Amino acid sequence: FAFFYVCVHLLMYLTFDQMYDPVAIYADVIKRPYITVGTAGLLMMIPLAITSTAAMVRRLGPKRWPFLTICTSNA
Repeated sequence: FAFFYVCVHLLMYLTFDQMYDPVAIYADVIKRPYITVGTAGLLMMIPLAITSTAAMVRRLGPKRWPFLTICTSNA
C-alpha cells in the first residue's frame, strides 16, 4: 500500500504541479532537497515492491527476503 501511495503522489506531482515538463521537473529536483529525498525513497522502495508478492517471498526463501527488507530499511 505504501508503494501505491508513493506512486499516486508522484503521479499527482508530475501532472498537477509540473505538467510533465522534464526541464521543470529536473530543476525542481535540484532546487528542493525534499523532492530529491522523496525520489531516493521511491527508488529504494522499488525492490521491496517487486519482491513483496507471496510468490517472490517464496522464491527468495525465508533467509534472503528478510535480508532485503533489513538492507533497504537501514539505508
